[in-house]
Amino acid sequence: MQVKTVAVLAHLSVGALAVSECPAGQKLKKDLKNLFCTSSTEDAASCGGHCCEDDELTCGGLAARTKNPKACKFGSYGDNNDAWKSKVTTEKNFHGDCCKPVATCANTLFECPAGQKRSTAVGTASIKCPGGPSSCASVAQCCTKASLTCGGITDADLNGGGTLSCTGKTVKGSDDAWKEISLPASPTLAVYQSNCCGAVASCSTMKCSAGKKLKSTAATLQCTGTVCTKAADEANCCDPDGSVCAGTTPSCTASQYYPSKRIEWQTRDQSKCCTAKATCAAAKCKAGYRMKKNVEMLSCTGDHLSCAEGNICCELDTTTCGGQVGISCPYGTYDESTAWPKDTTEATKDAWKNKAATAATKHTSCCTPLAACSSGVTTTPAPAVTATPNAPARRYSEHKVAVSKKDSSNPLLLVVGAFAGMATLFTVQSIRRRSNQAESGSRELAAE
Repeated sequence: MQVKTVAVLAHLSVGALAVSECPAGQKLKKDLKNLFCTSSTEDAASCGGHCCEDDELTCGGLAARTKNPKACKFGSYGDNNDAWKSKVTTEKNFHGDCCKPVATCANTLFECPAGQKRSTAVGTASIKCPGGPSSCASVAQCCTKASLTCGGITDADLNGGGTLSCTGKTVKGSDDAWKEISLPASPTLAVYQSNCCGAVASCSTMKCSAGKKLKSTAATLQCTGTVCTKAADEANCCDPDGSVCAGTTPSCTASQYYPSKRIEWQTRDQSKCCTAKATCAAAKCKAGYRMKKNVEMLSCTGDHLSCAEGNICCELDTTTCGGQVGISCPYGTYDESTAWPKDTTEATKDAWKNKAATAATKHTSCCTPLAACSSGVTTTPAPAVTATPNAPARRYSEHKVAVSKKDSSNPLLLVVGAFAGMATLFTVQSIRRRSNQAESGSRELAAE
C-alpha cells in the first residue's frame, strides 16, 4: 500500500521529493539540486544550514536574515523561541505581530536570586526589564539584599557593630541553600557565626591517597573547610608513605614494570612492586592496525593492553580505511573519521576503520554519502508500481513527504481513488449489461 502511495505522489507532485522540515523561521531553498547536509544524518542540525534559508514571512526569518535584520523597538521584545520564530508575519507587520512590551519590576512573575528580596524603593515598580517577567530577576534595581539571611547580611546589619568573619571557623558555603538561611532580627556577630559559620575540619578526618599517610601531627592541623578534600588539604595533612609502592619510585628491570594505575599494586609492600611485561604474543591490535611479522617475543611496555599502543607490536593496516592517510572525498561524500562527535561509540569508529580499502580506492571506499537536500526524484515519466521498491536514496525526511509513519492517506488521493473506482465499476457494469442484452437477443432469434 505504501508503494502505491509513492507512485501516485510522483504523478501529483511538481518537482523532486525533498526536505520536509526546516528549523523554526526557515524554509526550503528554491533550488535543492546538488545540495547536501553536513553528514549522512537526516535532521535539522545536519541539513538545516544547507537545505534551508530564512523565511522572511516569519518573525524568526526576518530577525535572522543577513541583510537588514528586523529587531523589536526599545521597550519591546520577542520571545525568540521556536513558536515565535515560526509565527507568520510580514515586514510591515513585524513589530505588531512579533513584539510585545517588556515587563517592569512591578510584575509578580519572577523570583529574586537567593539571599535577595523584591525591592520596595520608590520608583522601582516602573523600571523596565530587558524582556519578559523572568528577565527582571537579573535587574539590580528589582531586587535588593535580604539582610536577615546569610547571603544578604552586611557589616552594617550587625547589632553592636563589627565585621562579618568566621574567626577560627569557615563559612558553611556559598550555594543558594546557604544564602537563604534566615537570621533573627538585629543579629550580632556571634549570632551570625552561630548560624552561618561551621567548624573547620581537623586533618585527622582526612583520607589520604594511596601512597600517602596522615602526618603524625594531623590531630592538631586544620583543613580549609568544614570537610577535608584531597585537592585543597592533602599537602597539609598527609606525607608520602615509603613503605608501599605508591609512596616511592619503584626500580624495575628491563623485563618488568610497575602497574602504577592499579590500586591493589599501589598499596603493596615496597619490595613487591614489579611484575613481568607482556609480550607481543598477547597483543590485540586496534581497528585499522595489524600485527607486525616476527614480533611475538618482543616485550611491550606493560600489560597486554599496552601491546596495542605504540609501534612495538602493531602497524597500520593499509588494506583498511583506518590504515589510510590523505583521504580526499569527492563532492557529496565525506570522511566520517573527521566528523565523529564526542559521543560516537568505539564500535562505530572501529566499523569504519576496518572497512576494506587500498591507496587506489580510499577516496571512494572510505567516503560516506552525505544526506541530500533533494532526492532527485522527477515527475516524468511516472514510476511504475512494484511490489518490491528499490532501496531509497538518502534524503532529509523524505519519508514525511512520501510515506507517513502513521500510514495515513492523503485526502486528495482518497478522493481521486474513489472516483477512479466508481468509474471503473460503472464501466464494468455497463459492459455486463450490454453483454446480457446481446445474449438474450440471440436466444430469442434462435427460438424463432
